[in-house]
Amino acid sequence: MAELGVAIGFLLPPILVPNVDDVNDLAYHIRIMFYISASLATFILILVVIVFQERPEIPPTQSQVQARISRSNDFSYMASIRRLLCNKAFMLLVISYGWSILFYY
Repeated sequence: MAELGVAIGFLLPPILVPNVDDVNDLAYHIRIMFYISASLATFILILVVIVFQERPEIPPTQSQVQARISRSNDFSYMASIRRLLCNKAFMLLVISYGWSILFYY
C-alpha cells in the first residue's frame, strides 16, 4: 500500500504544478498543491477523531482482557521502551526494516 502512496506522490505534483517561467505563478501553483495536501490531511484527522473509539468495547485478545482487569501502575511507558531496546530480536527487526526503507527510498 505504501508503494501506491509513493506513486501518487510522484504523479500528482507534476499535474498540479505546471512548468511555467513566472516565479509568482509557480509559487501560486505550489501553494495550491500544499493547501490541497493540508486539506486532505485535516479531513483524514477529523475522520479519525470522529470515527475511531478510544478502545474497542470487546477486547481483541486475552492479553488485553488481562491488562484491563489488572490496571496496575507497574506498567510504564519508559519500562516498555527499555524492554524493547534490550530485546535482541526487536533490535534486529528495527535494523533490517531501517535498511529496507533506506534502500527503498
